[in-house]
Amino acid sequence: ANERREKVQCRRLSSLLPRSSDSPCERTEGAIDDVSLLKIDVEGAEMRVLEGIDEDHWKSIHQVVMEIHSDSLLEGCCSVLRARYDRVWHEAQDIPHHHMLFAARGPEQAPKA
Repeated sequence: ANERREKVQCRRLSSLLPRSSDSPCERTEGAIDDVSLLKIDVEGAEMRVLEGIDEDHWKSIHQVVMEIHSDSLLEGCCSVLRARYDRVWHEAQDIPHHHMLFAARGPEQAPKA
């Protein structure tokens, strides 16, 4: 397969979320108040992404969906999410050791008709 590598600038997710102590005029341009769904697919760097979220920002992230490519990463990511969410579950994919990991707050709700 033709693999192409590029260096890209990375930013911590918390750099886009306002601190609870920020006044509206001190907020970073482009700051996000609320994250309805955080989708993470970073080919093995999932724990680094989770570790880049400051503790006070977790309450702003309502749901998480992650693609995980190893059983050991699955265990670590589940542990981080279980400490912060009411519901954490995963589904195995057709490829061995690949999982979709989900986390959400509150009780499970039926889809709206």
